[in-house]
Amino acid sequence: MLSVAVEAALKDRGHVVDEEYTADRVLRTRRRSPYDVVVISGYSRLLNAVGVLRAIALEGAEPGSPASLVVVPSLNKADRYRFGIAGADHIIALEGESLVGALSDGLRAAIGVHLGGDTALAEAEDG
Repeated sequence: MLSVAVEAALKDRGHVVDEEYTADRVLRTRRRSPYDVVVISGYSRLLNAVGVLRAIALEGAEPGSPASLVVVPSLNKADRYRFGIAGADHIIALEGESLVGALSDGLRAAIGVHLGGDTALAEAEDG
């Protein structure tokens, strides 16, 4: 359900979003029709998420290439599998009691800065 909310919010801002769970599918889809965001959620999908991010990182990032936003359920799980060095531009970790707050803050940061959104708008909202 949260991944659907993330996908809808990003699409509303004009980003091309796809929800994929295996590295092969992500890379095939990116070659055919590049998208800005890969949304991955759910504890059972963490290992696939690692594979997706590593595959994207190994493929290389050209200037102006699509950014990758990955949503994971827990920062501890993300750290355990070393998401930080796996090639995502932005990680949103959903944990604790304030999932909605984490989701909202993460989306604002990702849309405003990492995914080419209106940074002036994001800065105005912050300040």
